[in-house]
Amino acid sequence: MIKQLLIFPLFLFPLLFSSCSKEGCTDPIARNYDGEADEDDGSCNYFYGCMDLDAVNYDDNATQDDGTCEYEGSVMFWTD
Repeated sequence: MIKQLLIFPLFLFPLLFSSCSKEGCTDPIARNYDGEADEDDGSCNYFYGCMDLDAVNYDDNATQDDGTCEYEGSVMFWTD
């Protein structure tokens, strides 16, 4: 019994020094940012929209600008 008690800590020793990393989204501009994650797992989600405050279609939920901003009095031209 005493021999088993002496061996048991040898199995626990590596657990004390192993790193416990949490995977998740580590990009603070992503919608699903996880401040506790220390390893990025590629799961970040972004909300695309117009991020220019001066635009008439500004979207305060957007985390990535998608180039669709429209401005008062501006004329847009499309070509095929």
